Amino acid sequence: MASEGGGGGFGSPGEEGGAGGGPGGAIFFRRKDFKKTISTAEARQKRTETNIQIRKNKRLESLNKKRNVGGAADAGAVGGLAAVAAAEESGHAGGLTGSTGAAPLTTVPNEVLLDHLPVFAAAAMSDNPIAQYEGTKQIRRLLSKETDPPVVPVLRSEVVPVLADFLGRLENPALQFEAAWALTNIASTEHTEVIVDLGITPLLIRLLRSTNPDVREQCCWCLGNIAGDGHRFRDMVLDQEDAINNLVLNIAHPSSLSMLRNATWTLSNFCRGKPQPSIEAAQEMLPVLVHLLNSTDAEVLTDTCWALSYLSDGDDERIQQVIDFRAVPRLVMLMSHESTAVVNPALRAVGNIVTGNDEQTQAVIECGALHSFVPLMQSSKKNIRKEACWAVSNVAAGVIEQVEALTTVPHLIEQVIDLLGHGEWKVRKEAAWAVSNMTITGNETHIERLVNAGAIPPLCELLMVADTKIMLVAMDALDAVLKAGIVTNMPWRDLVEEAGGLERLYQLQEHKTKEVWEKAVSILRRHFPEDDETGEDGYGAVAPEMTTGEDGAVTYGFGLGGEIGNHNIHYG
Repeated sequence: MASEGGGGGFGSPGEEGGAGGGPGGAIFFRRKDFKKTISTAEARQKRTETNIQIRKNKRLESLNKKRNVGGAADAGAVGGLAAVAAAEESGHAGGLTGSTGAAPLTTVPNEVLLDHLPVFAAAAMSDNPIAQYEGTKQIRRLLSKETDPPVVPVLRSEVVPVLADFLGRLENPALQFEAAWALTNIASTEHTEVIVDLGITPLLIRLLRSTNPDVREQCCWCLGNIAGDGHRFRDMVLDQEDAINNLVLNIAHPSSLSMLRNATWTLSNFCRGKPQPSIEAAQEMLPVLVHLLNSTDAEVLTDTCWALSYLSDGDDERIQQVIDFRAVPRLVMLMSHESTAVVNPALRAVGNIVTGNDEQTQAVIECGALHSFVPLMQSSKKNIRKEACWAVSNVAAGVIEQVEALTTVPHLIEQVIDLLGHGEWKVRKEAAWAVSNMTITGNETHIERLVNAGAIPPLCELLMVADTKIMLVAMDALDAVLKAGIVTNMPWRDLVEEAGGLERLYQLQEHKTKEVWEKAVSILRRHFPEDDETGEDGYGAVAPEMTTGEDGAVTYGFGLGGEIGNHNIHYG
């Protein structure tokens, strides 16, 4: 069957596949200087935390593990062992008689299956091939229960090593299929290590070349669950000979759409987890993923984009790998896909790429991503709006030419500012970073565009939030606006006062966090010097300077003016 994934072979990156040429004068440490808490390490931690939250909220199709509760036939396989299994589950095919000569085991209702587990285990461990098949199938049915499958009782029955041995029964693909299915469902639980300790991983990889397509798919599924358990088992799988190669064969020549979907999901689990897979493994998987970006199937696209988001969530070398294989143009296009399940990981991958250096960010800009951010900030999905603002904030932390590109995209800064004032809190925080970074990286022209779009009132509102980090971000932005107002002789100081910013700055002098009140005092002294001595309603006096003596004593200096001079209140 032809691949559902679209045209194009799997090749190495060409010379023309690198990042677009960025503007000169790149500031290497710009993310440490401007992005998120002024710390590269904390910015990286924030991305990790965001990733975790995204994965918690992710739709069922992209869970790191999944159980087969309905058979491959439910996912699109036609004919073969999976279809027979589905028919038997629905009562359309007769079962085989067990070794005891009783009624077919397939007729036993699900609710009483657990009581018969010893019988099923004994049948599977017998020498009778028919009983082996029937016993294995009924154990698989037990493990396929949608809620609370009895994994522990099955493990205690000591039948699992026998199921592992059945994988080697090349002459009996029906038995292989049922055994692989049962093992897959065990591997989907917290007992993955039991499956790994059986030593069947190399055999599962070899069975990806089985002549039976249903055996291939079920073994692929089992490997995906093993790799999805964490980076330790993922790397163990990747270290096996032909692990990636045999999986790729089933992507290049899938027996069905179900096979293609499962193989793509397994490949995404090969990319998933921290620390990331080796550079060499990523190099082997990337051309396949770029090929899959041309699929017309939304489920395939979703898992492919998540895989690329995992690989791009790293340092500049990791990001450059993704760029060199020419994934960025298609990822940008997929940010406009009709399915939000595709948009979410595509946006996450693009957002990861713009956390790289300025040239890597420029590669994204040159693919037209900035225009795509505008409708995303109007999405009905809160997470997509938040991710779009996050991506914009990282572009804004680049160089001045990139801020120019941002502020000239129609409606972009208006959307950011609207979310800054009216979005949900998590969205507002990312919008605050975007506006602040634009004011810090940009020039007076860019700041004027932001002010004209209404940035000052929502920034002033952030001066009273509980999140001190965002409060400081807002003060940084207002400080930059006020400085630009002095240079351009614009009345932006008056706009800050009209929006309640001046009163809030006075109040922040009493804030319990030193960094906050020091920043408030600094802004007041620099931009509202005439209010240092007196003011209306008791808000006019700037807080005293605090100094610490050699003995550790704190001294507050009050500038009272006039003939009284300076009076220091000393606290020993």
